[in-house]
Amino acid sequence: SSACLAFAAGARHTRAPHALIAAGVAAGLCWQWMESCLEASDLTLSYGALRCRDRWLALQRLRASAGLDAVILVLGPDGQFNRAAEVAFNWLLGGLSGRTLLSAPLDAKHEECVVCIRAGRSVVFCKQVVGEDIVARTAMWESCEVIISSRAEEADQDEYDCRKIAMFIDAVSGCDSIGVVVQESDRSGDLKMAVERWPLIQAHAFDEYGLGFLTMRSSVSNLEDRLQQDVYPSWDFHSVAIAHACLPQQLRKAWDEAMLVCDKGLAADASAAEPLVDYFEYGRLALSDADIAEFRKTQPSTLLNPAPRILSGAQHSRSIAQGVTVDEFRMSRSTSGADDGPPLHAIWEAVEPLTGIAVARTHFYGCADLISGPVNQDEKQWPVEGLRALVGAYAAAVACCRHLLSGTLSTVVSLSSGERNKALLQAAGAFMDRVSPSLLGRLDVSCCSMDSMGLQLDDAVFIRGMGLYYLRVTVADIDCWGSVAYGESGFFVEATPHGVEERSPCVVLTEQVPTFAFWPVPGGGSGRSDMVKAGLDSRLGVGFDRGPSVALGHRSGVRIYLEDRGTPPDPLELGDPLDLEVRGALAIDVSDPATSNGDDVMFVVMALCSGTAWVFSSGKVVLKTPRTGHVLLQIPGGGVGAPSAEASGGLIWVPVVVTPASSGCLGGVRRAAVALAPATVAEMRAKAAPGSESSSGAGEANELSWISQGGYKQGAQTPFGSAAPLPLDTSFAVRCALASACAPMASPTMAAPAMADSKSKCVWVSGFPGTGVLDVAVALAHAIGAPPPIDLMALGVPPNDAATASTQLADVLSLSVSQGCANFVVCDMWFDPVDVLTIVASQAPFADICRIVNVIALVDPLVAYPWSSARHPLLLRRVRRGWVSAVVIQESKHRSLGDTAELLARSLLKEIVAGRGSRDSVFVKSTTSAIADMALRRSSSPESLLAGRALALPGGDALAPTWQLQRIFLATVDHVPLDASALRAACLEKLHLASTTLAGSWRGLFCVEFRVCGLTSTEVDDMEAAELSAFCQGDIPLAVHRMVLSPRGEMLLPHRFAAPLDTASGVVWWWVIPVGGSVNPQLEQSQRLETAAVVNMCRLRLGKRSVWTQEDIPADEIMRQANSLSVTGQLPDEWFFNGSCYVRVDGYEQKHHPDLPGRLDLLLREHNAAVEAWNRTVDEVSHLPMFMSPSIIT
Repeated sequence: SSACLAFAAGARHTRAPHALIAAGVAAGLCWQWMESCLEASDLTLSYGALRCRDRWLALQRLRASAGLDAVILVLGPDGQFNRAAEVAFNWLLGGLSGRTLLSAPLDAKHEECVVCIRAGRSVVFCKQVVGEDIVARTAMWESCEVIISSRAEEADQDEYDCRKIAMFIDAVSGCDSIGVVVQESDRSGDLKMAVERWPLIQAHAFDEYGLGFLTMRSSVSNLEDRLQQDVYPSWDFHSVAIAHACLPQQLRKAWDEAMLVCDKGLAADASAAEPLVDYFEYGRLALSDADIAEFRKTQPSTLLNPAPRILSGAQHSRSIAQGVTVDEFRMSRSTSGADDGPPLHAIWEAVEPLTGIAVARTHFYGCADLISGPVNQDEKQWPVEGLRALVGAYAAAVACCRHLLSGTLSTVVSLSSGERNKALLQAAGAFMDRVSPSLLGRLDVSCCSMDSMGLQLDDAVFIRGMGLYYLRVTVADIDCWGSVAYGESGFFVEATPHGVEERSPCVVLTEQVPTFAFWPVPGGGSGRSDMVKAGLDSRLGVGFDRGPSVALGHRSGVRIYLEDRGTPPDPLELGDPLDLEVRGALAIDVSDPATSNGDDVMFVVMALCSGTAWVFSSGKVVLKTPRTGHVLLQIPGGGVGAPSAEASGGLIWVPVVVTPASSGCLGGVRRAAVALAPATVAEMRAKAAPGSESSSGAGEANELSWISQGGYKQGAQTPFGSAAPLPLDTSFAVRCALASACAPMASPTMAAPAMADSKSKCVWVSGFPGTGVLDVAVALAHAIGAPPPIDLMALGVPPNDAATASTQLADVLSLSVSQGCANFVVCDMWFDPVDVLTIVASQAPFADICRIVNVIALVDPLVAYPWSSARHPLLLRRVRRGWVSAVVIQESKHRSLGDTAELLARSLLKEIVAGRGSRDSVFVKSTTSAIADMALRRSSSPESLLAGRALALPGGDALAPTWQLQRIFLATVDHVPLDASALRAACLEKLHLASTTLAGSWRGLFCVEFRVCGLTSTEVDDMEAAELSAFCQGDIPLAVHRMVLSPRGEMLLPHRFAAPLDTASGVVWWWVIPVGGSVNPQLEQSQRLETAAVVNMCRLRLGKRSVWTQEDIPADEIMRQANSLSVTGQLPDEWFFNGSCYVRVDGYEQKHHPDLPGRLDLLLREHNAAVEAWNRTVDEVSHLPMFMSPSIIT
């Protein structure tokens, strides 16, 4: 935390918040505090917005390094089915990586997609079928527009093509240099000519547009080689997560199949290596190393090292350091040591084919026959000394490898291969001199780095950020016994990719592969096992002659012996049987206590095997497994006083000692344990003789810690099948995410959030215009007991000047703080949350008196998607995870919108949840109390907040946001009435024009708010001359009309307008414009003049009314008068109604009432009299100041 405060002091003077990095990482923050910066969805295998943003940033870095204005990907027929673009799209938006990326086809539903990536703007065009997926995955791209064709456009090919061409022309407008991806096989000749053959590029030159050939005015560069050589092979958060979760399990499965072959008695046979070799060969059938080399335009490697193989015996084990050529690998799958006698051991090495994850182990033969001497005179004694030397050397190699993985390797990963191996060998030698000075043999260390496609990186290449490394420690030339080796693969992630060379520990991928295993002597006898088996059979009465007997006819299988010849002999002194032929398991540890160095669990070298057990009252257990034969074990004290630990399969572990009869069987064993049923162990303890407690003492609680934790990693090994996949460590996932997100683009610092309770707390409510920000701020201030919210608009804060806002806000807060106010609410529409938390919150004097605890963002679907399906350019910045504590989605259910608002709200919710990774902090239709509950609460530590913010940082100066808000306020005169309905219609017309035009001063207009005095056209039409006269004399006050409009229509009206409309009348026009656009005086002046012209055109204008003739009387008025007469039922004399028409006494018939002409004449006279009075009044009042004065205050 002190380091964070130091960085905070430096951050107060920075003015580049959009190029920030995770400086807290550089300050050495504790990673265990950062787990909460990732959501649960970030730890799954799905390709979400966070991981997609990593690859988008990688492509942006490539574009910037190549000096290009844009990178385009044109798929399907519009790009002549360009295969390179398909691969790039699958990588960027499909989430594919590794060898699968280069061989997988493009999904047919993506064939119409077009992607254009620029420094300040990204555009993706797609169809409806993939629209939601694209929107969700690009939910963290800066200033990204996803343009989705409508169903009507997709039904009309001409309209669809026009929409796509217009999008493409707009996307590449102003680009002087463009990057494309084209394979060599797809371009025959000049690159420009190949690109110009794409139909979409040809459309740019249509005469209708008058733009000419795209490649004539813009240079074109091919990025295919850079992608193949630098980008695709790199590890990122998503590829690491996939490799960690899936591929080690497949490697473990192949390893288990090879061990199963050995369990069948084929340990030294060539077939033992077949599962490892087949797994490797089949995995690389789809795409060979030669194919990848062709893509990268390099020479394929002819040497495999590591390679899937089993090296048996002294002679061949010495070749572990040597690679295997491709031809040698195809000719021979396994090498055996038949020429130097039965082998004592074998080095196993396996390689995962897709990513190159490798593992090496040394397994042994003959453990069941290690005895102090021969069983009989004819049997040759097994070389005990050689096996002990090999096992001891292997235990030292395991300890040394794990020691290097835990720290030393992290300091040398950036070195070239030769320098790295030299440094590791020096560190390994120092470790061995300290813990095992009497080690026999020569120490050798090799470490290679693998890219995401399983190929070794060149010495001169080091991909910063993260990498896969294979470390193998070999003890060679152990007298005449050969060599032993141990190797692991793991990911290293740089903790700070910005200058501070501190790296995180390694996350080992292959720790689930059994560390140690053994089998009987290949082709040899099992003398000691036979002796134990004979003793067991003797105790069980197998072959024992009990004398004559008779059978009981009524009970099958029951015989009565006629003589008592005693109990069968018990040469092993087993005692009475307690449980026979039950499940059991054996665990042994052959590690050297000297190598533990205080971490006994880490350096365990453990073997596990399962089989059948016979348990006896003496505490002895006979265990039979395929790897040991029959072995005799002794539970000390009959289990009384001995510790126990839970084992898999419903068993429990209890420690055992080696009996003299089988001491050779477990020669070199440091400790051992057997797994039995709990009921069996309890019965054994109950029948144990008094005073037979374990000599080790019941207080030795750590006696089984080495196995209760599963050896190197808890759950890594189990005697009953493969263990479940180990979950991705959360702190390691944070490091991966930060390494991908915080790539080196720039290096300003970022301050950790202050947590001093002595300061006042501030809740920052941020939102777009028209979203009712002040309404929420007022309700929130009341709920948390704060004074009325501070409206930055009312303070007159300059737009986009966060430093000035910090100073002015501090001046306002100082007085309230001195009066004892502890909580404040600030209402803002100008500033990005990054600016708020890095500039406003960090600068003195604001930082000295107040701290911002949470930022709450308000969004409205009609503002979030103002123009068709395109999102607002600032939407993602206003709801960015890590920076914004909560997002409130406002309702826009205006009666004029129908179902549109609801559909937009659902889309907005999906997009925000995808970008933030969780729904927990997204509020929809929530009460103020629910928002207030979290407003002053901060559940995460400063370090975790800092890491979370680093995940969503802008990508540096080259990717700085290029959009900002611009406001034009036209103050209107209260006593000069406006026609509110005309103003509404004019504003909607301009908003619609902004959503369709490609240029002009209306581009970017997304919201209009007005609070004006005046009348609507309906109210004017209903006025009479007397009312007009009274209105002009001031007897009738002007009504105030308030409205908020977006390109999609009328929005819900907030209760309170933010300044200046809170107190003044006028019209506020809101644009989103490119950064720096407001300094263009011509554009700003043009916008102000055109908006003023619109407002002036909507002044209340009193027109004269026209007199009526008979033909001018509306038909509905004639019908109303006729109905009125018919209702009265009165008729002139000589007229009657026959039910269908009116009849005169002389027989004349007519349809209308006889009095209707007179009634219409009266109506005509009254109307024309009122019109004449209105026109006279208009002539009288038309020269009044309210109709002649300017309507806009200049």
